[in-house]
Amino acid sequence: MKRNKKRAVISAFFWSIILIVSMLIMGRRVQHFQENDAPALYYYKHVEPDSFTYADRDVTLVQVQGENGTPDHILITYGDSVLDLPVAIAPLQPLPELLTRHADWLVVLRFAAAEKMSQQALSQRVDRGQIQDRLAIVTRTPRPGANPQTWGQVWRKDWTFDFYEFLPEGGFTHEKLGYPTTKRYEKAKADEIQEGTWQFGAALNVMPRQAAPAFKFTNDGVSAMGWTLPVASISVLGLTISITLAAAPARSTANTNAKD
Repeated sequence: MKRNKKRAVISAFFWSIILIVSMLIMGRRVQHFQENDAPALYYYKHVEPDSFTYADRDVTLVQVQGENGTPDHILITYGDSVLDLPVAIAPLQPLPELLTRHADWLVVLRFAAAEKMSQQALSQRVDRGQIQDRLAIVTRTPRPGANPQTWGQVWRKDWTFDFYEFLPEGGFTHEKLGYPTTKRYEKAKADEIQEGTWQFGAALNVMPRQAAPAFKFTNDGVSAMGWTLPVASISVLGLTISITLAAAPARSTANTNAKD
């Protein structure tokens, strides 16, 4: 019995060393990830009025009625530049505010990357003018011909998103991306929105809440742990078993025959 306890103590020491080493390496890997590889968290703020100023230029949004059965258009003027966007989803209710009326497919966002600070701290700095935020229009277009209220919501993989960012020097940049279709451990496609980008978070603002893509969590602190996480978990289990065996009371092997 003493030999078994000795083995249990040696085993506990062995598992303790493995646990300590794996935890130290895990901490370093997580710290390196947070300092060098962690994706930025983005702060988003909806722009509500259809007329405002950005980068010392006037911005206006106006809905123009289509002709000969064509869809209405949204004209966005930014200084001397103009965007002409066909209405992708006709509003169900004639609300007076343009952006509220088209909120299920179009949104105007001010945003910035929260690097090494909380989103609340970033929001306060943006409001105080200490950090220059960015401005973009994001649209969601369902599959052509699909009823946007029925099949247009079900066929998510057919959605396309257009991102028009306002440049401080004037004009726009444009990027078109699709809904993510890859599985969790598959590499994201270059022409689809990807986690960790401002486009991913912005696109969520024009999706029905129940239709948002599931997060993959393949580029976070847990994934950065790599092999250290399962090794540490196994070490904890092995250490627990070893300590339990080492602390177990010795069983008597003597047989006594007691008679009343």
